[in-house]
Amino acid sequence: MPSYFPSAEGDKSGTAFWHPFSGDDLSALLDAFKYVIPVIPFPGSFSPCLLLSKTSSVPEGERISPVLLAPFITSVYKLAEKSKSSPYDFWDNDAAELDKLWRRKGAYLIPSYRHEQHENIFSTFLENGYLLSPDFNIPSILPAEISKGEKDTFLNTVNKLSGEISK
Repeated sequence: MPSYFPSAEGDKSGTAFWHPFSGDDLSALLDAFKYVIPVIPFPGSFSPCLLLSKTSSVPEGERISPVLLAPFITSVYKLAEKSKSSPYDFWDNDAAELDKLWRRKGAYLIPSYRHEQHENIFSTFLENGYLLSPDFNIPSILPAEISKGEKDTFLNTVNKLSGEISK
């Protein structure tokens, strides 16, 4: 399975997924990977992701219709341009607090606590009105918009839980 968050090397098979708002510069990844394949249907109503690969499994001689290829190339480069800015930058000021429970990668929160602690953390956030990923192995996503009061409650929950658990 390709790595969830890509590096220029990809995983052992030379493949990786790219997700919007992951903080990864798609332009740089397009230079590192030879093949770009959209994952269709999108996982969610608006979150396109790409499969990046250094090798091709498409048989030689198979042609892609220019009618399909042209808008795909345009959309990849538009995604690359948009990936340079993020509506999640306002969370940067709270990195020290978020780091108590997660490793942040753009909009994504990857748990740094133990797997067996996830149910308690998930339940506590849900009781406070925040939906984290119910699956420990799938990163949670920070909201792109949040009021000051909601953000304060979120961070207070982080602080409360980080005091209760040991990493």
